[in-house]
Amino acid sequence: MFNKCVFYFLIMSLVACGGSGDPSVVNSSQSFYIDANAGSDTNDGSQDFPWQTISKINSSSFTKQTTVYLKRGQSWHEQLILPSSDMTIDAYGSGSVPRLNGSFTISNWFDEGAGIYSRVVSLKEAEALGNLSENGAMMFFIPWNTDVATTFSGAASGSYSFQFLTNALYIKPVATPSTNVYLASLLLRGVYALNKSNIIIQNLGISRYSLQGVEFHDCVNCSVNNITVSRIGGAVIAGNVAAPPDFLYAGNGIDFSNSCSAGRVSNVSVSEIFDSCLAVEVYLSNNHASSIEFADSQLDRCGFAGVEISLLSNLGVNTNSTIDGVTVLSVDVNQAGKGWSGRRYGIDGHGMRIIADNGVGSMSDVSVKSSQVKDSAGEGIKLAGEIGVVKLHQLELVSNDGSGITFSDPLASSLRLDLSSSIIHKNLGNGLSYNAPFAAGMHIYQNTFFDNAVINLSIFNQGSEMDIRNNLFFSSSPMTHIFVDALLVNAIINNNCYNDTTNMFGYNSVAYSDLASFNAASSFDANGVGDGIVGLVDPLNGDFSLQSISSCRGLGDVNTGVTIDYAGKLYVSPPSSGAHEF
Repeated sequence: MFNKCVFYFLIMSLVACGGSGDPSVVNSSQSFYIDANAGSDTNDGSQDFPWQTISKINSSSFTKQTTVYLKRGQSWHEQLILPSSDMTIDAYGSGSVPRLNGSFTISNWFDEGAGIYSRVVSLKEAEALGNLSENGAMMFFIPWNTDVATTFSGAASGSYSFQFLTNALYIKPVATPSTNVYLASLLLRGVYALNKSNIIIQNLGISRYSLQGVEFHDCVNCSVNNITVSRIGGAVIAGNVAAPPDFLYAGNGIDFSNSCSAGRVSNVSVSEIFDSCLAVEVYLSNNHASSIEFADSQLDRCGFAGVEISLLSNLGVNTNSTIDGVTVLSVDVNQAGKGWSGRRYGIDGHGMRIIADNGVGSMSDVSVKSSQVKDSAGEGIKLAGEIGVVKLHQLELVSNDGSGITFSDPLASSLRLDLSSSIIHKNLGNGLSYNAPFAAGMHIYQNTFFDNAVINLSIFNQGSEMDIRNNLFFSSSPMTHIFVDALLVNAIINNNCYNDTTNMFGYNSVAYSDLASFNAASSFDANGVGDGIVGLVDPLNGDFSLQSISSCRGLGDVNTGVTIDYAGKLYVSPPSSGAHEF
């Protein structure tokens, strides 16, 4: 897969796109107000005499802690390029949140025939063609492929593509374009901060930018709170030298890039994003991201991933980089890979993607807690590379088109998964798939696996610690609960609870139809129960708590260290097997 971040080298010259002329130094007040309708940039910026444009902010230099207030109920078709550190961007007045919007109307189409229309888009400096809407509905993105006929072969109405070399935009409209309204995202970013510190962005709406909604690049102590970000990305940045004639396309909702630290995102809604809704990504050598938190947020229909934590090789030029201390807490991801941009590269669309490309560097202290991933086009969570111990706790991974979790890497040695108190159900692949011969293994404690379409827990190419205790495996139709392709080494499988089903276990090329025969052949799960009296309350409707008759109650080992169940209750001693204590 070609690295999506090489384009940053091509646009660094565009970052100072906020205004023109020499900036004026402003130091008379800590608060300034922006009113798009009644303001004037010749005013003093007070609430009684507000400024009018975002460009006025961009072209000013603030010498102390400053809050800039944007008036509610108004919008600006501009980019906010933060000129100084120690700034807060907030809202004032009454009504809906102020909005930053990077889109403009496109008209005057040329009829190409066969239902295809085109026009050349004149792009200014610091602009790129991003996403496109038709009468308010997002058009479906098609990567450019050689020529018009090839690109649109089999395309449905409501699709678009962009030929970067000629700046030609092509559409296959639902109806004759002269009767429709088309809005194209042209401005690169809603909010951009480069080498800044102590930035707060809150109470805004940001939409229709061609590259990023909010980007912090090499920033310290920057946060985003209570904003909406939507319909971001799709920018065509450059030709793809690895696979011509394709081009590179990009765009994240909220992005912490390269050496960012002490960053926080909370209470945000991010939707319809070309790449990732929320991202921590390092793509330049000797850069180190640390202490980033994503919390209490809703993410929907992002093409690459809902949450992306990535060390990217950038065509092999990135080495000696790290990511340390990323926490995802109470974040719900829905329909990754199922928006207007489809699955990025045709293979992604994961709920969460935590990956270090080979040879780049390493991660440590990454955790995901109390979160849900649902209906992704790919895996619920994908793990690979030298990412250390990744802790997943109190998660629900449900109805993803791939596996609930894929843990796969042919080379990584530090990678280990600690999965606890989580519910993994109704995924169309495996519940959890492990394929990493040199990795540090897995600790799988107190989880519930239910009705994953292929196998509940599948293990290939294992060579390190494998500890699987206190889990509950259930299926409403015959399936394999645990499959292992070869003999396990350094492994514990015990105190698990299963319902009876055909071919419950596959181990070292042999199928076992019940727990007793599996135990006799492998000596695993001597304290497990497979009598079929699992006693889940209502699993088909999402209630995985245990009835009083359940054989899983009190079955667990007391020595796993897991104390809190999926619902936040304390496990008793001995604990029940599965994600719920009762």
